[in-house]
Amino acid sequence: MERYNKPPLTYTEQMELLKSRGMTIPDEKRAERLLANISYYRLSAYMLPYKKSEDGMILDAFKTGTTWDMIYNLYVFDRKLRLLVFDAIERLEVSIRTQIIYQLSHKYGSHWQDRPDIFNPPTEITLRDGRKVTLDVYNDIQKHIKEQLHNNKAEVFIQHYRNKYDTPENPPSWMSVEIMYFIEGIYQAMANADEDGNASVVVSWENNIKQDPEGFEKSIKDEISKISQAQGWADINEDRYGKLDLKKIEDFEQLIAKIAKCSGDTAWLRHHADRDVYRKLRMAFCKKRDKDDTDKAIYRLCCIGLVDDVTIDYLSQTYELKIHKRTDEEFKQYMLDFFRKYYSTEQAQKKVNEIDKQEGRNYLDKCLGYLTAFVYDNLEKKRYRAIEDMRIACEDSIIERQANGDDEWLKEFIHLYFNSKYARTGYQVNGKPYSLKDDTDIDGRDGFDVVQKYIEIINPANDNSGSEIDNIKHLYGATLLCLRAHPDNAALQLLLTYCITVLGAGNNETLKSNAYNNYIEGFMSLSQNTDSEVWNYIDQFNSYLASKVRDDDDFIRDKLIENGKKMITLFIHEEKINEIVNKYLNI
Repeated sequence: MERYNKPPLTYTEQMELLKSRGMTIPDEKRAERLLANISYYRLSAYMLPYKKSEDGMILDAFKTGTTWDMIYNLYVFDRKLRLLVFDAIERLEVSIRTQIIYQLSHKYGSHWQDRPDIFNPPTEITLRDGRKVTLDVYNDIQKHIKEQLHNNKAEVFIQHYRNKYDTPENPPSWMSVEIMYFIEGIYQAMANADEDGNASVVVSWENNIKQDPEGFEKSIKDEISKISQAQGWADINEDRYGKLDLKKIEDFEQLIAKIAKCSGDTAWLRHHADRDVYRKLRMAFCKKRDKDDTDKAIYRLCCIGLVDDVTIDYLSQTYELKIHKRTDEEFKQYMLDFFRKYYSTEQAQKKVNEIDKQEGRNYLDKCLGYLTAFVYDNLEKKRYRAIEDMRIACEDSIIERQANGDDEWLKEFIHLYFNSKYARTGYQVNGKPYSLKDDTDIDGRDGFDVVQKYIEIINPANDNSGSEIDNIKHLYGATLLCLRAHPDNAALQLLLTYCITVLGAGNNETLKSNAYNNYIEGFMSLSQNTDSEVWNYIDQFNSYLASKVRDDDDFIRDKLIENGKKMITLFIHEEKINEIVNKYLNI
């Protein structure tokens, strides 16, 4: 025996080693790229048939005529063969399991798995290495079922059984055996990964709710009745107003609209945004997983690098996922690459650092939880913001066209939206940095100092590259663009209010609403970070608005300049009162 002391080789060095041993590599760049994805160690097993041998010993040198493609093609063939075998085994397993359930259920009843009398008693056997083990099939099955039931309480068909039946404790065999073998899912697949961390798992397009639609419908109606009683709203009355028909409802908003219709009570719609009231109903509804939900989940698994490849089987309506087990550091790199699509490298790294604070059993759990929240919260807000920007631009362009007879305003808006000087990375005025993108994206700044900085720079005395109106248009475009990436940034929200005030809201109700909402949200955010200082900021900001508001803009003058501080005071005090009530009255 000797000590292993071989140094790690770069991909280029691995290529040179293969060539020095007699392998012909026509396309070295392609081969090096494949090595980076497959690994030298994994391919080395496929090199053995092409190596020379002497006295029964395999040598390092390759046989004459051995090429890279020979090795790679053998690897591809083996991979495809394994997938075919796995597919056949999976189909056999499903068929055998189905027959076991069917035959034993008809002979011994629905809960045969809970009858110890039909199983062989515990038996002690001796293994080849001399160790003695006890085979206890009945207790092993019971232990496995209980573990899976504990891990899968969220499954609707299990909840339905437990809500309706108290005896026997375990669900019938067709439910118990199903969860026994397949609900371990991806974690089980990862646990059984090969030496290179690769595994395969089959996922149905839809979950078990399709098998138990009555249970799913009951869980929804139960939550509706609970809300009805708690809020004093009318419950659904299908005999009078028509069927709820959950099969035709695609999202939660449609569900609320349908409940309002089937109950004859519009209160359901008026409070549609109340997350606390609808939390349990939303959770019950979201347990349904259809093909679109599965597609989104697989996309997230691909984003974090867990899924390498997906094969669709339209006949069985399943996906076969090629799983690759990775280290926490590898998951972090995949998450960083994902966030770079939306943020600068610095901001993307901050997002990755936040994953550690996410709840989860392990880092993979944390990644999935954080990514799900990011997709539904941040990206939804960004897309809404972008759509809203374009909608407002179209409304304004119609007004401007009616007044001037051309589309120059819209052309200018689009140009400044995507090409504002204040949105350029590294933009400077008189040698000082004035990039709103750098301040909010790279540096993550959102304080009132950012508001002051850009309100002051638009004065031609400070930035003479354009007139004041040109500068404010550039600031407006930069603010809208940066808000797409950071919709909750207080500085950007207040700058948007300022730009709308200077440019004028006119008769555009959407612009007025945007100015008001961003004023309130901006200062509410600042109040959480600066507390007492926020009152000075409001006074200073209102003085900025007062100096620029148009004579005919009564909305800005009344709602913000004269009464804005009062509204912020009311909202802050309301939040404080709610905190006290929740803390001491446990409401």
